[in-house]
Amino acid sequence: MHLQGKLVPGRLTVEAEAVQRPLKPMVIKASLPLELEKVLAEPAILQDAPLQAELSLPESDLVFWPAWCPPFSVYRARWGWT
Repeated sequence: MHLQGKLVPGRLTVEAEAVQRPLKPMVIKASLPLELEKVLAEPAILQDAPLQAELSLPESDLVFWPAWCPPFSVYRARWGWT
């Protein structure tokens, strides 16, 4: 897992990458408008803050599946979504 956050005046951004072989890495990027002084004074305002997030899940081959779950070894599949 790799996590990187950046706080600049007015905005918090976070990027996380999770790797679990044999799957390809999943990347999550998120951004949130954040005025730190206001949040420290009134933490509840975060509940109404507009969060933007993007998940990238590349297509991965599931040839490892029979080793993990033998009863389902007859299935052949690929999955992915962005």
